[in-house]
Amino acid sequence: MSEEQRQWMYKNIPPEKKPAQGNPLPPQIFNGDRYCGDYDSFFESKESNTVFSFLGLKPRLASKAEP
Repeated sequence: MSEEQRQWMYKNIPPEKKPAQGNPLPPQIFNGDRYCGDYDSFFESKESNTVFSFLGLKPRLASKAEP
């Protein structure tokens, strides 16, 4: 990660998501400019099967395999 990208990440994390001391560590997850969360939040969304919502994406429709 370049210094410019790191500074952008620090600047774009909502204040309520920043640690009390220091800077948040990567990985911090964004969808474009929209902050989604950190790794722990992503892992929780994976466990609860809400990854698409976490990432701000529309769920894919399941397709049936042709016999």
